[in-house]
Amino acid sequence: MNSFLKLIFQLFFILIFSNLLHASESNNLEKVLNNNFKLIIKSSSRTIEPVIEDLLSTKSPNLEEFLKSWKNKELYYVRKSKLIAILKQKNSNGYELLQFSNKASLGFFKKKEIKVIKPNSGVRSKISNALIGFQLLNDDPKVRSKSLETLTRKFNSKYLIPLKNALEKENNPDLKKRMSELLVFWNN
Repeated sequence: MNSFLKLIFQLFFILIFSNLLHASESNNLEKVLNNNFKLIIKSSSRTIEPVIEDLLSTKSPNLEEFLKSWKNKELYYVRKSKLIAILKQKNSNGYELLQFSNKASLGFFKKKEIKVIKPNSGVRSKISNALIGFQLLNDDPKVRSKSLETLTRKFNSKYLIPLKNALEKENNPDLKKRMSELLVFWNN
């Protein structure tokens, strides 16, 4: 009985710690979003790289989703509160938004109270580059293959670590070979 209680106690602490860690990562993402709010809503390809680097440094589990939503122009901001949000639904009550970092409901808004964040093509290109590390580890081999094609065209040494990580985890022989060849090419 004593070891059973001990096990329950340990599981309880693991659960609490993992929730605190996740909350901390969400807070880090929220902090970066708040600190870079103006650059995110009105970005240019010249000013966005430090913002993307800050976002990548958060290691947030929601980061890939954020980058995809940003690139696809699916993010909004509330003019009054300056919170970055995603659209949950649009109906006769207005636009129901969720705060991006924690998915908390922000309520319903009229169209004039919110604005879509629309990055230009140069910013979307830089966001796409930031997504390569995630795409190399995607479950879909077609996505991984497409990211390798992108890497082949856009040689950059900052992708060496994500490529090495992906190579270690890759189980598709063709993709593994292409990743190895790319690493050999870059190291020469």
